[in-house]
Amino acid sequence: MVVLFLAFPLLVVVLLYAGVYGGNKEIQPVAKVGQDLLDTRYPEPAVVEAKGKHSATVIFCHGLGGTGKAYASKFENLGESMNHIKFVFPNAPVQPITRSGGKQLRAWFDMVGKTDRREELGQGKTSIEDSQKYLEALIRREGNAGIPANRIVIAGISQGAALSLYTGIHLKEPVAAVVSLSGYIPRFNQTIVQNTRSKYLLCHGKADKMIAPKMSQLVHQLLTSSGASAELKLYDGLQHTTNAQELKDVHSFFLQCLPPDPGFNSN
Repeated sequence: MVVLFLAFPLLVVVLLYAGVYGGNKEIQPVAKVGQDLLDTRYPEPAVVEAKGKHSATVIFCHGLGGTGKAYASKFENLGESMNHIKFVFPNAPVQPITRSGGKQLRAWFDMVGKTDRREELGQGKTSIEDSQKYLEALIRREGNAGIPANRIVIAGISQGAALSLYTGIHLKEPVAAVVSLSGYIPRFNQTIVQNTRSKYLLCHGKADKMIAPKMSQLVHQLLTSSGASAELKLYDGLQHTTNAQELKDVHSFFLQCLPPDPGFNSN
């Protein structure tokens, strides 16, 4: 667990500030993977395989301008308590971002720069609906490999948290849980929570000036008023990043939702 706490801050720094990984390449519509179709605009995810018997999966989505590959190596030594968990780190496509003057960045959807993130529409060359479908396809791919939805957590930070929340609340087959770090839900005023069976964890720094903590508070209110089990954790002095206490809480939540299962059989 100590290794996890040391690795996670490095992970988040890379996630929030790393440059775009890779360049533009010819986009193909879809590629057959197992029994599902994956949109090949999205590069293949980086993966940290379970060190022991694989019985659960966490799919963690990076923020604007980040990559999965940039920090997947940070999860290679998480301690025995999480040896049963496989970590999947998807990569968003490169697209022009309006808020950044058209700069090409890896992004799950375009951002126009709304101060109130609830007003972001999630459109763009790759829209939030495109990314939602892709994330759902990754969940199904885990299912095809023998990991049921109730042994999967989808998570993310910043824009990746927005995608995880947006996908999570619309899932027809609920995953075990949805985790949001410094997140929000685009098109908030049009949102109807369709999935109240997954657990939700919302973490946010009280000093976050990039995405106001009010965004997570409003999501928490929406979820609980809809009948979902949602936990909100706010952290004094924390800006748009993470800290040891937040990471400890996330680690505990992962294990709470995805405990080791000695009797699990994925065959």
